[in-house]
Amino acid sequence: MNSNPASLGDFATRYRALVEPYSGPLTPSGLMGEAEQIMGMSDWGGDDFAETRFRERLAAMCQSMETEAGLNAAGRSRAHSRILFNVCGRLGVVDWHRRNPGAPPITAPLIGTGFGRAGTSFLHQLLGQDPDNNSAPMAECMIPTPPPGDPQVDAARFDFVGRLMDFHGIRSPEIEAIHPFQPENAAECGAIQASTMGTEYQAFWSLPTYIQRAHADVEDLFDWEKAVLQLMGSGKSGKRWLLKTPQHLGHWTTMVSAFPDARVYVNHRDPAKTVPSLLSLTGTFAALNTDRKMDIKQAAKAIVARMNPMKPVTEWRKAHPEFKVIDVHYKRMTADPIGEAERLYDAFGLTLSALARERMEAFVKTNRHAHGPKHRYTLADFGLTEADIEAAFGDYLDEYGVERERDRV
Repeated sequence: MNSNPASLGDFATRYRALVEPYSGPLTPSGLMGEAEQIMGMSDWGGDDFAETRFRERLAAMCQSMETEAGLNAAGRSRAHSRILFNVCGRLGVVDWHRRNPGAPPITAPLIGTGFGRAGTSFLHQLLGQDPDNNSAPMAECMIPTPPPGDPQVDAARFDFVGRLMDFHGIRSPEIEAIHPFQPENAAECGAIQASTMGTEYQAFWSLPTYIQRAHADVEDLFDWEKAVLQLMGSGKSGKRWLLKTPQHLGHWTTMVSAFPDARVYVNHRDPAKTVPSLLSLTGTFAALNTDRKMDIKQAAKAIVARMNPMKPVTEWRKAHPEFKVIDVHYKRMTADPIGEAERLYDAFGLTLSALARERMEAFVKTNRHAHGPKHRYTLADFGLTEADIEAAFGDYLDEYGVERERDRV
């Protein structure tokens, strides 16, 4: 098939299947065939883009969706939509690189990580106010081609992705109360990697077999991320990429190998606060796509068991003092967001311009409390105690001097 990039901006027509109910099976051949028809392309990348690993992950994804996810009708339609827009995205990215060989490499990105629900999203969006920083809006990750830069096409993309988010149910009041989703919001690295079947699906479906496969080898996920950033960057003017995801803690050495000149910061907060918040988010997401009731106490034990990857990260950092990493503490960041941004810039030898500061100050006035919980939840709600948290995370809290926040709910 021949690509037709000039027509890719007609999102509502081209991608109408993404916002329609679907009741059929989820199979690799079916989804890839649909994507080829939608995109008018059939080059899945070959060895240049680790096509074999992509196909393996897609097969594992479909199997897990059918056998483990407990999909209800809405969940099946949403799974079909999400997988389909990601495999369409893969075709578009490969096609762009075939037509644009030799794109500039991704150098010296500013990368954030840390425990989920520790203010990583707020800080990421705060730093994104600096026009010298390029970030990847959700709309561009979900539909990466054509590259950004044409105002009319970009407006159409954002409008359609808003419809797509509504179809997926992620702009409901329940979700917005915990984690806001908007087309313009800066996306995590998982969303950038999603078009090669990365690990972000674990947030919305129960897919243990797939997730085990997806996390087994992630080198090509970072290679793919760089390919997507090269495409997106062709329409942006910033000096550096701004990236983040809590999952980088679990893939630390691969992340550093992929971005050896990265400027990395790590968010810290007492897990007595972050664990209940994450469990609340997980339970809310799960209810979008299945009628199966989550055993929240069992989920809590599993999350606590796997949520502390800091020990190997700490050991690596001690063994590599030449690699600068800046620690960001939640209490200090929320008390003085602009001051914390200044501290990061100073540590990395970056310049915070007057314009960047002005935009950050405006963002703080509007969004300072946007990422805080709009409802209350405690460890006891999930069958956990402070002793459980101390046993799992006490060494981490002491190592990094993280303030314990257990004196209030």
